[in-house]
Amino acid sequence: MLQVDRVPFGDIGFDRARANVAISPLSLRLLQRFDYAEIKRRRRANFVVLRERLEDTATLFPRELEAGMCPTIFPMLVADKAAAARALRARGIQAMEFWNHGDPEARGADALFLREHVLELPIHQDVTPEQVEYMAEQVRKLRLTL
Repeated sequence: MLQVDRVPFGDIGFDRARANVAISPLSLRLLQRFDYAEIKRRRRANFVVLRERLEDTATLFPRELEAGMCPTIFPMLVADKAAAARALRARGIQAMEFWNHGDPEARGADALFLREHVLELPIHQDVTPEQVEYMAEQVRKLRLTL
C-alpha cells in the first residue's frame, strides 16, 4: 500500500496546515499525458447536457458556460442537501456536499443559504454520456429541487 497522506475531496473546508500539499512525482508525469482539449470538451458537453435535461425540473444557477470554462462539477440548489446527497448516492451517483463548513467570517444570509442548499453532481471527463442521462433521470424522479 502506498504511504500517501491523502487530502479529502469535497467538504474539506480550508485548513491552513494542509494548504501547501505537494503533487507527487507520478502525478507530474501523468499530467504530461493528458489530452486537455478533450477533457475540456467532455466536461463542457456533460455540463450542457445535464443543464438541458434539468432546466425544467431542478433549480439551477443561471450562469452559462463562458469560453474557457472547464467545469468538473454541476451545481444545483436542493431543498435538503444531505438528504438529496444520500438519495443520489443510494442510486450510485456520487453527489458532493461542498462547503458544509467554512470560514466562520462568511456568515451572511447568502453564504448560509448556499452552504445549506448547493449540491454538486460529477461531470468530469470520465463521466459518460449514459451516466449523465442517468443522473438527470434520477434527479428528475427524486424531485430534489428547492
